[in-house]
Amino acid sequence: MGKLNALYRYLSNAMLSHEARVLLYLAEAGRAESIMEISRGTGLPYSTCHDVVTRLVRKGYVVRGSYIVLSGNIARAIARHEQISMMVYASVVSLFVAGSIASVLTWNPFPSIASSALAILVLVSMLR
Repeated sequence: MGKLNALYRYLSNAMLSHEARVLLYLAEAGRAESIMEISRGTGLPYSTCHDVVTRLVRKGYVVRGSYIVLSGNIARAIARHEQISMMVYASVVSLFVAGSIASVLTWNPFPSIASSALAILVLVSMLR
């Protein structure tokens, strides 16, 4: 959840909608026991959080039961994004390792340079 944490810190200013702040908080925390907890976590007033959670429940983004949690669709989307990110990072590491091993075995720096460049291109394309 490090990416979500960084995104939350970057975006948690007055320009960000209250709904987005609550959704990011819930995505990072996983669940909230109460409106007060969301209020403390987002820095929004209690009454604002109550209104926002009510709107999010009505829109289907949040489920309110024993805990306040993201709905299944949003939670699945976040999980899918995390899985794809992990697969891309694993691929990038594999490229670096394969290039390094090939360079050592052939006594030629080109495989390492080429695999490093390809790995960097993959990371840059993923971050866009």
